[in-house]
Order: sequence, then structure tokens, then C-alpha cells
Amino acid sequence: TEKHPRTEMLCETPAGVEAHSVVMVNTMIYVYSGSEKAIGKVWRYDTEGHGKFVCCTTSGVVPTKRAHQAMVAVGGKYLLMYGGSEVDREVYLLELESMVWYCLECVGE
Repeated sequence: TEKHPRTEMLCETPAGVEAHSVVMVNTMIYVYSGSEKAIGKVWRYDTEGHGKFVCCTTSGVVPTKRAHQAMVAVGGKYLLMYGGSEVDREVYLLELESMVWYCLECVGE
């Protein structure tokens, strides 16, 4: 299994998750929470690993408060997040190796 060089916290399951997104990338399942109790947190679950969720520490331009956002995997290296309640046309990219967020400019109509 791939080792991630960042601070991690093991937890049985993500607490307080609702209005979330779930995306699978290779053997990893990523959960992005949109709820008030756990807003903006990212959890990772290795389907071939230790059987526990890991709360990931992210950095960069962290997404603003949102819920019911859409999220997809891109090329096995990124998560792309669009929209959600309380936001208008915001697009964020999470680079999975470094766990760094980037805010992308949305152009067009």
C-alpha cells in the first residue's frame, strides 16, 4: 500500500457526515463531508489496507463551506469538486499525493 507523508488520524468511521461526496480512486475511497459537524474534512479508506478510515490533513486553498457538492476522480491523481449549496460555480481540485487543494477559475456560462 502507498504511504502518505502527512499527518493522519485513524478513526472507525467518519463522524457527523451528511451532505457528502464519496469517490473511489484505485483502492482508496475518499469521503468529503459537507455537514456542519465535520465540514470540509476529507477521509480516506484503503480497501486493501487496515480497515479503518483515516482523517487526512489538507492544505492549500481549502474549499469554502458547502454541502451537496459534486465530486469526481480525475486520472487517478486528483479529486475535482464542483458547486454545492451556499456557493455559485466554484471548482476545486485536490491533488491526492500532496493533499493540496487548488481553487480553479470557472470560465464561461
